[in-house]
Amino acid sequence: MLETVADKTDCYFLGALLGSEETLSLLGPIGLLMEHSPDVETALQVMLKNQRVQQQLLDIRLATYGNRVSLELTPRDYSNREGVRHFTEAAAYSMAKFLRIIIGSDFRADRICFAHGAPGEISPYRRLALTTVSFSEEQNAIVFGKEYLSRKKSQVDEDLGQALTNYMATLQENASDDLLTQLDYTIRRQLRSGPCYLELVAEELRMHPRNLQRRLKSMGTSFSEALAAYRSRQAIALLNDPALQITQIAHRLGYSDATAFGQAFKKWFGRMPSKYRKHRLR
Repeated sequence: MLETVADKTDCYFLGALLGSEETLSLLGPIGLLMEHSPDVETALQVMLKNQRVQQQLLDIRLATYGNRVSLELTPRDYSNREGVRHFTEAAAYSMAKFLRIIIGSDFRADRICFAHGAPGEISPYRRLALTTVSFSEEQNAIVFGKEYLSRKKSQVDEDLGQALTNYMATLQENASDDLLTQLDYTIRRQLRSGPCYLELVAEELRMHPRNLQRRLKSMGTSFSEALAAYRSRQAIALLNDPALQITQIAHRLGYSDATAFGQAFKKWFGRMPSKYRKHRLR
């Protein structure tokens, strides 16, 4: 929908414009609990821990690099590159607005980064962000000072916060318990930070590795097959983005190098990634 409206209005930065107008009410009870968290880091952890409940179309990760913090945003669907761009920009600017709300009006991010290329003149993006905005970066992210995390929140209602915490725990228990859905989601999260192993995935799913394998076997599959299926789906989607180098795609899918990725891709589809991309994008 964002893509259609942006095209009709000739506003290439529509996602950023809409995102900059959002409030925490967009997140429902999660946003309310963030407002009543004792400090900024706790508020952000509320959002991160409840990603499954929100059923978002992107994964969010908080990473620390020295005295800087990076709130990293990874889209789950690359099938419509232009649509994903608008959605990612809307999400990034929404997150920047959320940070300003929970931290205070004096909050200033160091920069907002996007993995896609600049769609046009970038001055509207900078004006809306009140900070530096860069494109063609390795990761979609909002970078800011680590000192903001320890900032205490004012006017915290502890009773309301506890009630909301209990409510979110109930929602978590009632979230989809389909094993394959959980497995796919967990594989995606693991690959963001490096190789994906059975033991790591089982630990995140709170299962013993042997138990996970037994359950998958009863469903006619295995962990290695599920991992390969996820990688093959994502490989096709990522190769359709000409802005991504094959080495970058290999890294995102957890391969040590482009050669290992190429061998796996050829096993799946009978041709090397470069040949697939050349045929697909010509």
